[in-house]
Amino acid sequence: MKKEETMLLLQECDAGLKMAISSIDEVLDTIQNQEFKQLSIDIKNRHQKLKEEVDYLLKKYEIKEKEASLMAKSMSWMKMNFKIAMDHEDSTVASLLFQGCAMGVESLYHYLHVYQEAHSKIKDIALKLIKIEEDYSEQLKNYLWSPKEASFYIKDLQNRIILIQFNVYQIKFLKNAIDVNTS
Repeated sequence: MKKEETMLLLQECDAGLKMAISSIDEVLDTIQNQEFKQLSIDIKNRHQKLKEEVDYLLKKYEIKEKEASLMAKSMSWMKMNFKIAMDHEDSTVASLLFQGCAMGVESLYHYLHVYQEAHSKIKDIALKLIKIEEDYSEQLKNYLWSPKEASFYIKDLQNRIILIQFNVYQIKFLKNAIDVNTS
């Protein structure tokens, strides 16, 4: 059982790494902000380095690689391309990658729970992959708002402030009117 769970967890790590690398490759050319693009390249390199470690272990123990399901890859590709076609902003790309990281982390924690008997070395690989995804998610937060969206929200906040100031003025006016009538 331990050997089987080790093999299955390693295969899930392999599939997750392939999906992450593929997703980043899919959007790299659409990223406009150079810092965001460099961050994504660096994270992709971290994924690739871990993938080399996984490939070595798969080969060493003669374990067949696992591909992400065709349905999952197709749905991911369609969602990414559709959303990016609708909105070319870096914030859209960051949001898609952020969601992908969250799904990856959730899946890996699930598999760590399911394959509790897996060898500790493979569990460590899963935890390294989780760490990469969590690091990327944390940094992606900086790109979730575009300047266009930010200016919309700033304008919205300015309008709300004006409305609040008007309401405060009305309250003061009514208070004064009440004070005059009660005196």
